Amino acid sequence: MIILEYSQVTSTQDIARELAEELNCEFAITAETQTSGRGRRNRVWYSPIGGLYTSIVLRQVKCINLTSLGASALIAELLRDKYGIKVELKWPNDLIAHKKKLGGILVESKFTGNRLKYMIIGIGINTNNTLREMPKEIRDKATSILELKGEKANLEELNMELINKIQEIKFMNCKAILSKWLKYNCTIGRKIEIHDMNKRLLGIALKVDADGALIVRLMSGELIRISSSKYTIKIIN
Repeated sequence: MIILEYSQVTSTQDIARELAEELNCEFAITAETQTSGRGRRNRVWYSPIGGLYTSIVLRQVKCINLTSLGASALIAELLRDKYGIKVELKWPNDLIAHKKKLGGILVESKFTGNRLKYMIIGIGINTNNTLREMPKEIRDKATSILELKGEKANLEELNMELINKIQEIKFMNCKAILSKWLKYNCTIGRKIEIHDMNKRLLGIALKVDADGALIVRLMSGELIRISSSKYTIKIIN
């Protein structure tokens, strides 16, 4: 796979999307820092030097609907094996370690009719960052590999291994993805608070369906289906 390295970009997702329209191959964009990094629902992703910021463009994926879950599960597996960190997955795309956010995934796709033209898997991982470098508003909610291990990671090595690992998603069927995600998840069976723009609801996360949506039993007993595009959740300790 072609890997294009940048010192600074607005967002690796933006660069990947521009080049995906021009190139017909699969490739990855990496950057040392982002000036306009973003996560799901256009939330700001703090992107200082020392973090891992990569977007991977794929042209063929076997289970499109569950790519975000599959990518996060593959990354969790890699980080567990490489660093011995107990990384868990909060639906739909958060990498959690010691109940704090270690990283996240952002998946964006373009189709021509019903055919996938390309898929961009964006990855942000707090790697060689200290808590004192982070904004005050996220300092008590975030962590990094450096904070967890007490030593810096080889960022270039990690990036290469991650890019190679993510390519496994191309050949995973939906059943395999769900099985791997469930293995590492910290969401199913937990009491959660569901947020949308207008209200907050409490319930128990029961399962993830074939489209990656979360099935929740509210405290009233009602069953609802929530999608990652419209809702966020908070796990109640």
